[in-house]
Amino acid sequence: MSLQPWWVYAVVAPFLAYFALVDYILWSGPEPVGIGVEYGQGGAVLSDIGPGSPAERAGLQPGDRVVAVNGLAVHHALEWNVVGTNSAVSEGLRLFAQLRHTLP
Repeated sequence: MSLQPWWVYAVVAPFLAYFALVDYILWSGPEPVGIGVEYGQGGAVLSDIGPGSPAERAGLQPGDRVVAVNGLAVHHALEWNVVGTNSAVSEGLRLFAQLRHTLP
């Protein structure tokens, strides 16, 4: 049995590191927010709330509109991704929502 060329290990190592990081985050990361978000003309609207999730404990309901997260406006998926990317794992997310019964 011969050894693989050195470059095979250099290519495979980052993939293995990536999957190790993803597994670590999934199993040891922060508690999921527990919301489903749909984007449309009205911005980011909650489509579902996970039972027992932080969102449910905060009193959010499907149909509520997310106005901002951690002080950053959220109107479409790209802005939601920017918020998620720039959030520290040790911090919670502060959602500012317009409740469904107050929507025009």
